[in-house]
Amino acid sequence: MRVGVHRLAAVFLCAAGAAMAQPDWAEYRYPADRFTIALPAAPAATSFVYLSEYGSHLPARRYTAADSGTTYSVTVVDMATTERKANAHGIEMRGAIQFAATALRRKGAVTTDIYAEAWGVPGQVVQITLP
Repeated sequence: MRVGVHRLAAVFLCAAGAAMAQPDWAEYRYPADRFTIALPAAPAATSFVYLSEYGSHLPARRYTAADSGTTYSVTVVDMATTERKANAHGIEMRGAIQFAATALRRKGAVTTDIYAEAWGVPGQVVQITLP
């Protein structure tokens, strides 16, 4: 079985803390995407278009690292370019985290599913075991 750890945020993600306690982990900074993360290996970045719950096509980047059979993945979506009208943009942003977390829950057995904040930015921590 593979284990996937996904940490989501509507605009960006900031993660560190417990991961920094691991002796072989390093901190990786991505100022353009406004986040820093600690991982056991350097992540590879892949750009793609993210389709939101409301049908907006948004630029996104996925950072993925693997170590000892575990895959770590962070998805960063730029919500500034939403195709929604200005008065509906906030609705799309507020629902983005739960929409993405719901999609992840369907991929495997959920082992962790908690609300999280990093420096006041709301997010969700979802850990799943993939079949």
